[in-house]
Amino acid sequence: MSHFDLEKKLAAQARAREMLKDPKIAAFLPPEPVHLYKPANGAKPDALAGAEVQLDAERRETPKAETKHGSAPKKRFTFETIDDIFEGEDEKYLIDGWIPETGVGLFYAKWGSFKTFIAFDWALHLAYGMKDWHGIALPGKPCHVLIIAREGRSGFRRRVDAFMKHHGLKDKTKHITFMRCPISFLDDRGFEELKAEIERLGLPFKLVIVDTVGRALPGADMAKEQPITMFMERLQQLGEITGGVSIGVHHENKSGDVNGSMYFQNNSDFMLQSARDGKTLSGKITCAKQKDGNDGWSRDFTMVKVDLGDGKSSLVVEGVSAEGAAGTKKSEWTVGLKIIRNSIDEAILKHGFKHRVSGDGPEVNAVKREYVRAVHKIKYINTGDKDKGSAERQAWSANFKRVLEVGLVAGENVADEELVWIVKEEK
Repeated sequence: MSHFDLEKKLAAQARAREMLKDPKIAAFLPPEPVHLYKPANGAKPDALAGAEVQLDAERRETPKAETKHGSAPKKRFTFETIDDIFEGEDEKYLIDGWIPETGVGLFYAKWGSFKTFIAFDWALHLAYGMKDWHGIALPGKPCHVLIIAREGRSGFRRRVDAFMKHHGLKDKTKHITFMRCPISFLDDRGFEELKAEIERLGLPFKLVIVDTVGRALPGADMAKEQPITMFMERLQQLGEITGGVSIGVHHENKSGDVNGSMYFQNNSDFMLQSARDGKTLSGKITCAKQKDGNDGWSRDFTMVKVDLGDGKSSLVVEGVSAEGAAGTKKSEWTVGLKIIRNSIDEAILKHGFKHRVSGDGPEVNAVKREYVRAVHKIKYINTGDKDKGSAERQAWSANFKRVLEVGLVAGENVADEELVWIVKEEK
């Protein structure tokens, strides 16, 4: 070998030594040194061989690549004994009794049933570190949340502004991350890139929301098992990246079940359903499945419209009832009927009087029906397509008829005046 050729090889080895100091390159090297040159018959190494020996030594000393958390990469598969299974604590909840800390589930409803607003309300309560979600226990410290949704900035802005205004918050949270780019969970390469990008963020997302399932499965046949089972598996993988829980927001079918119901039920750890009460800003959330907890319960909820000025507004969750949870008796006063009850209470405060039923019966606090109706007109908030007057008349007619039928409210005609009073107070 000429002196010129030797110098070229030594220069190349020097460049290689510098490259091998990069942990990303060192991670792909074989564990044992690979010699490009070996002296024959035990001969002493020449200058080139000496350079290669030094290169091998540096290669062995180069640290292996680390993960973003500073530890060795996790094994792909985990094998556990019975003792391993019994170690640690039982399953905990992110939202007590509703959403577990880990796993995968669905929140579904008919369009216009506030499912997106409710899921967003969960996200903001967790991100701000609030102690409870309308009386339901939360971790009580700020949690990172990832929302994957194909929606414009303006919609998210209005919801955040409305939430902050409703709760008297001044500072924007830094614990919510939005991903608004198109993604198909059936695209192998695209999904792997999504997971890689989430890992690169290095944020411990405790909740991942995908809104909606249909947008993440463009063109998929919901009647077939394969796309749904793949979606649920990949949805769970998103939560597993940072040890959190994943939720898909989905639509229900004509029969009131989740669209593609059998396959979603089989692959979900929990399922929650929202149902709107007519055209009112109220409804009911039902726990259809809770694999490791109580299910079959329902809770009423109310929404409130928050005016943001310049003709803009948005909705936030105003309250969630304590009735209807597992092990408790469901209230007879549904959200729609509560508007009637509250109207009666307010009318009695202003215009009520003592009245003896049928002249010689028990004494009650009564009020003229016309006063109750006047209060109802003020309290009623319309969010439907009809004008407020028409919607209010329809809600009043249906709900007032209902409270009389089930015996929550009673009334009688006295001197051509219809009087009403409450029979059953809410317990």
